Amino acid sequence: AKGVSGRWEGHAPGIGGNAAVRLVVKDDGSYRRTLHVGTEERALHGAISELPTGRLRFDGSSGSGTVTRRERAGERVLRFQRDDGYPLFEVAARPEAPEPGKE
Repeated sequence: AKGVSGRWEGHAPGIGGNAAVRLVVKDDGSYRRTLHVGTEERALHGAISELPTGRLRFDGSSGSGTVTRRERAGERVLRFQRDDGYPLFEVAARPEAPEPGKE
């Protein structure tokens, strides 16, 4: 999927409030997601694919659904929503941190 690789951060709605989300998407669309709920950390995974229509879909350990790309206040934002309508999370692009010694 074009334009979605990189590091993303945001929040996911939940029963106890919003949980912090970190998402890393590789060039091939595969991703790993870390969800922080209180002191618990959950690792999830999946892949984002682009349909011929240009729409984005995800399939992963938390289900399947749509990914919506948009700009908000100058930031690139991705919103993940399951096919049953449940909003999973929304994340904004974050710059990649330079590797130590490669600055």
